[in-house]
Order: sequence, then C-alpha cells, then structure tokens
Amino acid sequence: MRRPTPWAVITWWFPPESPRLSWAGAQTPSILTSTSVTTVVLSPAHRRDGGAVRHGRARRRRARAHERGRRPDRSRTTTHRSTDPRGPPVTDARQHSAPPGTAIADAPQSPALPDPAAVLDVALPEPAERALPATADVALVAVFAAFIAVCAVVPGIPTGTGVPVTLQTFGVVLAGLVLGWRRGALAVLLYLAVGLAGVPVFSGGTGGLAVLAGPSVGYLLGFPLAAALAGVLASAARKATGPARYLVLVASGLTATALTVHPLGIAGIVLRTDLTAGEAFAAGAVFFPGDTVKTLLAAAVALAVFAAYPDLLRRRR
Repeated sequence: MRRPTPWAVITWWFPPESPRLSWAGAQTPSILTSTSVTTVVLSPAHRRDGGAVRHGRARRRRARAHERGRRPDRSRTTTHRSTDPRGPPVTDARQHSAPPGTAIADAPQSPALPDPAAVLDVALPEPAERALPATADVALVAVFAAFIAVCAVVPGIPTGTGVPVTLQTFGVVLAGLVLGWRRGALAVLLYLAVGLAGVPVFSGGTGGLAVLAGPSVGYLLGFPLAAALAGVLASAARKATGPARYLVLVASGLTATALTVHPLGIAGIVLRTDLTAGEAFAAGAVFFPGDTVKTLLAAAVALAVFAAYPDLLRRRR
C-alpha cells in the first residue's frame, strides 16, 4: 500500500472544517478534502513562500560573501605626490571598504597610508655613513706623498747644522690633519720609501740610503710619527665648529711636532754631528718659529679642505 503524503495524513486527521486549519490562516478550498498531490501544493507550506524566498536570498548572500572572501585583495594602487611638490610621486595602496557581513578575516590587509611628514624621508634617503673605498684611500695617500715631495724639493733656508728649513713639516702635518692617523702615516711612509729608493725627493734634491747617515735622519724618522699623532688628535675636530675647530687643528699639529719631530731631530743631530746635547737643542730651536707658522698654515688649509670635502672629516681613518 502506498504511503500517503504528509498532508494526506493531516487531511485525514484534520478535515476542512477543523479549527486547526483556520488557525493556520489558510482559506480552506473545496479541493482540500482530496488526498491527492494537489493537497500538498495547497498545504500550509504556501504560507511559508515568503520565508523561502528570504532564506534563498540569504543563502545567495552567504555564498557570494564566501566567494568574495577567497578572492584576491581588491585594493587599488593610486599615485599621489608628497607634501613637497618637487618631490617624486609616492605610490601607496588603498583598501576598498568591505560590505557589512563579508568575511574579511581571511582577506589580505593592505598597508596603512604613510605619514605625509615622513614621505620625503622614505623617497629621498640620506646616504649611509660608510668608509671611503680602498681606491680612494690609495689615491689620497699617493697624492699627499707627492705633495710632501714637492714641499721638500722647494729650496730651503740653510742653517749651521746642515738641516735646512723646508716645507716638509707643512706637508707632513697637513697629511695627518686631513687624512687621519693611518692614511697620513702611510702617505709619509710612501714618501720616505720613494726617497730611500733613490728618487731625489728629500731636501736639497737628495735621495737614497745615504741620507740615513746625515744629521736630518732624526727628522725623517719623526715625520710618520708626527702625521699619525696629528691625525689622532685632530679627530676631536669633528665635534668642534667654527673657530674652535681651527684651534683644535692648530693644537694637534703643534703637539705632534713638539713630541715627535723636534726630539728625534735633536737626537739625530747629536748622533750625526759633534755637537753636544745643549748645542743640538739650540740648533734645533731654530726650527721652532718656522714650524709654528707652518702648522698655523696647515690648519688653515685643512679647514678649507674640510669645508670643500666634508667627507674627509667624517670618514677619517
């Protein structure tokens, strides 16, 4: 026996005149007394048609929201200019606002808009503080070694000790002040190596190992030490400004020559001549005024070089 439909069962238990059907709000037609399929069509489900439509729309909205959640980010890229009209355009991403009820938890988030005050810092970064490349170091050392050689071959003022007054001290102190202790000392050592190799770059146009037997040997040995010490002391000029920087450079040069060049020079005079220590000191004192003037001049030149090439002061070695 075929099982009756649900409404057929309901119809069998609840005839058309039943008050239960009037409670359902349905107008009971005459065909309601039948147990055919027509009864199912005219069953109380017809009062739920509006709800079925609403549920169908809700399902479609949920399906669209689920599909939208799996789609890629719908951000659009826009280009605008920074607060400075001369600055380069800056590109950023702006996120579309998601409609209510969409699943945005899994959607990728676009970055926030940059601060307009920091746009220029991002677009135009400042160069990093790096040391000069090795090729620049070699070039600077070679240039200052040649400069010291030029200062040495300039005709000097003869003295009774056999050590003339030349511009060598000026070149040595300038190398230390400008290049720093390491490169300044290397420039002086390169100059000495070229001269000891036989190239006439010493005072009076001399060269070779024979100068080590002369009274100027102490001054030659004190030159690289003076350049290194001047470079170390001149590092304090990076924090000084204005006249204070010049005073720091002058003090560095005078201290370096007073502690290295003059003591070793006087010792060389004592070793290579017949003068006593007192006489050698008196002979060496002749160079004090000239070295002071040359140090003042070297500090002024170094200050001008730093003004033109500030990296030489910031990136000292």
